[in-house]
Amino acid sequence: INFPNQQPFGTLCVLDDKERHFSAQQERLLLQFKNVIELDLVLHQNFELKTNHLAKAIQEQVKKTRCIYAASALLAEMDGTIDAALQALVVMLPSGCQYPSATGVKINCEGREFFSLNYTATPWQQSAGIQVDGARIGNITFSHQAERLAADAAYPQEERDILFEIARLIGAMVARKHAQETLQQSEEKYRRLIDTAYEGIWIIDANSNTSFVNQRMA
Repeated sequence: INFPNQQPFGTLCVLDDKERHFSAQQERLLLQFKNVIELDLVLHQNFELKTNHLAKAIQEQVKKTRCIYAASALLAEMDGTIDAALQALVVMLPSGCQYPSATGVKINCEGREFFSLNYTATPWQQSAGIQVDGARIGNITFSHQAERLAADAAYPQEERDILFEIARLIGAMVARKHAQETLQQSEEKYRRLIDTAYEGIWIIDANSNTSFVNQRMA
């Protein structure tokens, strides 16, 4: 009896307490037993392969979800500059890929570039554009080493999902940061106009409480 790869599995024996000759029908029955056992080995191997494939798929989905969640939290809680957030992002993103040690990340955003430590430009790259209000302001690139491509020529769907979702999150973060900067500049301009006005300005709310008084009024 052999495994599906023709390696020996074992031997099917029929023992008796005396010498005897088996009929052709008995030999055929023994051969059928052998075929049934070998078929069961094939089914068992296929089940193991499918189980391993399913476990790997679940693992990659979990890794993708964790990576996108961590990136989303990083960009949402950003207190510093856009540059600091993007540099932290390129360091973190390889961990979400199928082969982290063989994957480098580059982000190009508004003319500035950020690289992970292991980034090297190779022929095996996939990219996604970063957009703000419909205008492309850069891109994010995953660069893979040759040994990674040889191991799996097709880019995993989970990896492409990460790439495009991170590009979307970066675009949203940049748009939010620009809006905050514009609002801050508008507020500073408004305050300068108020503070340098020749007239006194006194602002009260609906409950007649003073909310602002400029220097001239004071």
